[in-house]
Amino acid sequence: MVVKIKGKAYKKIEAFVRATMKDGEVGGLLLGHRKDNGNVIVRNAILMEQIKTGSTFEISEEAMFEFTKNANPNLLASVIGWWHSHCNFGTFWSIVDDDCFKRLANLSGFCYGIVASIPALSNQFEMKHRLDIIDKNDNRVSIDDIQPDIDTGFKWGKSVKEVKQQIQQYVKEDTRVWESCPTCLGQGVLEKTIDDMNLAIDDKTEETEAKQIVDYHWTESDEQKYMGLGG
Repeated sequence: MVVKIKGKAYKKIEAFVRATMKDGEVGGLLLGHRKDNGNVIVRNAILMEQIKTGSTFEISEEAMFEFTKNANPNLLASVIGWWHSHCNFGTFWSIVDDDCFKRLANLSGFCYGIVASIPALSNQFEMKHRLDIIDKNDNRVSIDDIQPDIDTGFKWGKSVKEVKQQIQQYVKEDTRVWESCPTCLGQGVLEKTIDDMNLAIDDKTEETEAKQIVDYHWTESDEQKYMGLGG
């Protein structure tokens, strides 16, 4: 199995993580396709509307329901997994992460995931990769520590200010209603669920890309032609 991460996806994740490494976790969806031979191509990374919590990012069942209900069918068909950051804590899979893999893999039969971080000691951007597959016996198999082929030469062309502005549009402050609870020592009990989910689509080019990704039967000539769309 070969995994290719296109430059646009790589640079966008790095930009999102660098812009939020001191503020909290951030995440979203991966767009691309999985070929008949099992090879995976990750072409783009987009933000989902999310609640800022500081220490966690989770694609909940409510979030996926809203996304599948409202998303363009072409965009929905191009979703192959998810990505999120761990600020400066390093790259590892938490129990919450494993639950997200389970939800997404059960939807389409597989899920590719990326966790990214900029550890405080090294200050270097790092990513960890994993693929979960539902086999013919309906068992979920995890392939961890994948070493993908990454295009690092792409330039996204967004300034730090522009990246932060885009993040602010989709990462919302926690405005949910809480009730006092002595068991929680005043921390509260969650009363309302997450709001409707939206996606950060940069421009019409990405909308065009999403439509073209839907075709899963690619030839080499198709691949070369598609690469001209900017990664």
